[in-house]
Amino acid sequence: MIDFLKQIFGDEALTFDQLRERIEADASLNIVNVADGSYVPKSDFDAVNEQLTEASAKAAEYADFDQQLQAAKDEGAAQLAAYKRDVEISREFAAAHVSDEVSVRANLDLEAVKLGEDEKLTGLSEQLAALKESKPYLFNEPQQKLELGGSTPGATGGGTPKGIEAAVADYYNN
Repeated sequence: MIDFLKQIFGDEALTFDQLRERIEADASLNIVNVADGSYVPKSDFDAVNEQLTEASAKAAEYADFDQQLQAAKDEGAAQLAAYKRDVEISREFAAAHVSDEVSVRANLDLEAVKLGEDEKLTGLSEQLAALKESKPYLFNEPQQKLELGGSTPGATGGGTPKGIEAAVADYYNN
């Protein structure tokens, strides 16, 4: 500090006007009144400015994080809806006795099939009915079980045994 004053005064005493002239002539000097608190040292200003820059960067990261989180939630919801739709389509195929699900899927416009809020499919049953008419070989009719009587596994009756000939005759008559 003394060197800076020595640079202004030199080795002589100055009047106020002479001091003002020398200060105004030296562009490297900046004299402020620190008593009122309006002056902030450059190092303090730089430190606070860096903190502000870091905080702004973190805020931008958090905003980006919120967008990423929302995108992930939306993607998860879409995947869950697609899964539920596929499960319901598979259930409809089972109820329609589809023999080859891959072949049936290839013959349908599944983009037109929608899963409603009530978890019911729309647009599939009409397509399945039309496909059953045009390509019946893609569907299996439910097999009638032989009525063998007795406790044979798969038999539907509980009466007296009829024998194989009677069971086959009943099968083809129904």
